[in-house]
Amino acid sequence: MKHMLNLLLMSLFANMGFLYPVYTLFLLSRDMNLTGVMTLESALALGIIVWEVPSSLLADRWGRQKMIVLSRAFELLSAIPMLWVRGFPAFAGLYFLSGLAIASQSGALEAYVYETLGERSDMTRRLGILRAAESAGMLTGSLVGGVIIARLGEGGYLWCLGLYVLSSALALLAALRLRRDVPKAAQEHTSMKEILRSGTRAVFTCAPVLVLVLLMFNLPGSVEAHYFWQPYMQQLGLGLGWFGLAAIGVNLAGMLGGLLASWLSRTRLSPRRLVFLGGALCLALLLVVVSTHQVGWGLSGLLGLFRLHAVLNPILITQLNKYFSDESRATALSGASWVSSTTRMLIRPGVGYLADLNITYPFRWDFLAMGLSLLVAALVKGSVGKSEEQKA
Repeated sequence: MKHMLNLLLMSLFANMGFLYPVYTLFLLSRDMNLTGVMTLESALALGIIVWEVPSSLLADRWGRQKMIVLSRAFELLSAIPMLWVRGFPAFAGLYFLSGLAIASQSGALEAYVYETLGERSDMTRRLGILRAAESAGMLTGSLVGGVIIARLGEGGYLWCLGLYVLSSALALLAALRLRRDVPKAAQEHTSMKEILRSGTRAVFTCAPVLVLVLLMFNLPGSVEAHYFWQPYMQQLGLGLGWFGLAAIGVNLAGMLGGLLASWLSRTRLSPRRLVFLGGALCLALLLVVVSTHQVGWGLSGLLGLFRLHAVLNPILITQLNKYFSDESRATALSGASWVSSTTRMLIRPGVGYLADLNITYPFRWDFLAMGLSLLVAALVKGSVGKSEEQKA
C-alpha cells in the first residue's frame, strides 16, 4: 500500500503541467510554428528510440525501480532549461532528453506494477488509478496555471515553468522512496542477450501483440489531441482567458476515464468488447471534431476523446502483459513502444505540416487510422479464433 501511494504521488507531481493550458501557444511564442512543434515530437521519439531497448534491458536485469528514478531525473534536467531557451534547436535538445526520460520509465513502470504490487489480475484497476493520478496532476497544474495565465497573460509563462521544475523535483523524491525490486532475470542470472532475444521475439512474432500495438498507436486522444486542442479551440473562437478552464475539463475527463477503466476491470465485460465499443465511440467523437464549427461541440468531442483514451489505454496494456514473460517483460513492453515511437518520428512532422494548412487534418487522419485499426483487430482476432477451433 505504501509503495502504491508513492507511485500515485510520483504520477501526480510528474504530470503537473502548469503551462499545459497554453503550452502550444507558449512554444509558438518562442519562435516556433506548428510544423516545428510537431517536429519536436520527432526529437522526442528519437530519444525514445535510442534509449528504449537499452533502458528496458537494464530494468529487466538490474531493477525496474532504478530506471523509474532515472526517468524522473532526466525529466527534471529537461525542465530547468525551459526557463530561458528559445528556438527549435534548443527545444529539440530538451525534447530528446525528455524522450530519454520516457524511455527509461517505458516498460519499467508497467512491469513494476504488474510484478511488484499485488495480484496480476488486478493490473487494469491499478493502472487506471495511476492514470487518474496523472490526470489529477494535470488537472491541478491546469487549475493553477490557468489562473496565472488569465491574470498575467504571457508574463505568467516563467511562473508556470518554475512551478513545473519544483513538481518535477518532488516526483523524483517520490520515485526514490519506491521499494527496490529484484527482477527474475537478476535472480536467475539471465544474460542481456537472452533477455533481448526473448523480449523481441514476444513482440515481433506474435500477431495479437502487433494488433494491440497498432490499436495503442492509433488511439485518439494522445499526441494530436494534446498538441492541437489549443490552436483548434482558438480557431473555433475560444478566448485566451478560458483556456485554463478548458484544460481543467480535458484533464478531468482523463482522470474520470482512468477511474472508469479501474471500475470496468471488475465487470464481466470482456476487454475485446470494451475496446471495440470504445473504438466506435472514438470514431463518432472524431466525426464531431472534424465537422463542427462551434466551440461547445468541438470541446465536447475533445473531452470525450481524452476520456476514452484514459479508459482504453490501461486495458490494452494489461492485455499486452499477458503475452510477455517475467524475465523480459520490460524489454518486450519497450519493444512495443519502440515500434510506435519509430513510426511517430517518421510521420509527425508531416502531421504538423498538415495542421499548419488546416488544423482539422490530423483529426481526419485519426478517424481513418482508428477505423482501419479496428478492422485489422477484428480480422486478426477472428482468424485466431478460427484456427483455435480447427485445432480443437
